[in-house]
Parts: sequence; structure tokens; C-alpha cells
Amino acid sequence: MAPQRRNATQKERAGERAKEETSPDGDPRSISAAEAGIRTEAKFGGLGPETRVSTHYSAGPRARNLAEGLRIAREHDRFHRDKG
Repeated sequence: MAPQRRNATQKERAGERAKEETSPDGDPRSISAAEAGIRTEAKFGGLGPETRVSTHYSAGPRARNLAEGLRIAREHDRFHRDKG
């Protein structure tokens, strides 16, 4: 099944969301794992400071805002930690 094209309202909302996710200087907004409440551990030795970010991809729904995205990220983190 081919993906549906976004309508004008969806495109406008995507633009608004992009502005919300952008810092005042225009760069993509990013936060550290510590700021997100996600605990990191150095299983294979020292990791040094965080310099880049990546997100967890899932086939689930897209977060509607930062708070929901952080909640989902924490759930993924817990899920993987519970697996050992």
C-alpha cells in the first residue's frame, strides 16, 4: 500500500512541530540521556562525554511532543534493561 500524502493541515502542523523541536539558533533541539532521565552505563569501558544524539526507532506511533517522546524513550530504555 502506498503511503498517503499529507494534507495542508498536516503539513502546517509538521512545520509547527519542527519549530518546537528547534533551538533559538535554528539547530535541531537535543537533550542528553541524563536530561531525558535515561541512565547510561559503561559496560565496555569509559565512554567519555556525550557528543551526539540518536533516537530509538520503533514501528510504534510518532510522539506528538517532546514530553511524549521522552516518555516513549524511557519505556524503550526500561524494556531493553529488563531484558538484561
